[in-house]
Amino acid sequence: YYTDKEILNINLQIVANVPQEDMGFYSAWMMKGLSNAEITRWLKEVQTNAPDYIFANLFGIAEKELSYERFRKILEDLTEGAMVA
Repeated sequence: YYTDKEILNINLQIVANVPQEDMGFYSAWMMKGLSNAEITRWLKEVQTNAPDYIFANLFGIAEKELSYERFRKILEDLTEGAMVA
């Protein structure tokens, strides 16, 4: 019954109402329940649309909560296409 844009706006409203001190807790659990592709999309979206410190915080949660193998795969997906010096 809703367009993708309407669902996105509803999601943004929900997230805006989560107390900041609870966001880390919920983000950690979300990391555990999402697929690698979903986490990669989430991180890319935050990297594009949020301040750097929010991305860094979420990236740190991913590194802490995910297995080494999963985190490395997500890191590869995040940097795919980026120039490496």
